[in-house]
Amino acid sequence: MLTALAAGVAVIALLDLSDFEQDDVPFLGGWHWQAFALDLAEATLVVAGSVFLLAWAQRWLTSRRVRLTRVARSAYAAYLLQAPILIGLEVAARTFDWPAVVKAVVIAALAVAGSFGIGWFLTHRLPVSRRE
Repeated sequence: MLTALAAGVAVIALLDLSDFEQDDVPFLGGWHWQAFALDLAEATLVVAGSVFLLAWAQRWLTSRRVRLTRVARSAYAAYLLQAPILIGLEVAARTFDWPAVVKAVVIAALAVAGSFGIGWFLTHRLPVSRRE
């Protein structure tokens, strides 16, 4: 991950990119080595970042507390529900005249809380999900 980040910085320094709006054409796609380098760095950072976050969560976010284990059991349902909840919140937020950053933070917080809340309800409160 650090190697990909360093390679990206090296490409920027090597090409002396100071105004990306003016020099962005080779990075936008096509058969340019700049587009390939950008895609390679981005893919590496995305995969390495995801693996790093998963390893960090497995190591530091495991708990024996009852409330956290109940929430953890609803994680798969939250995973399944995240897309429709997120898209619904994004469509609903179009009517608000807020800055994009504020909308993104509010929608992200509501989507995570909503996904886990509905997932917890589905896995713990429905009569079908109760184990006897």
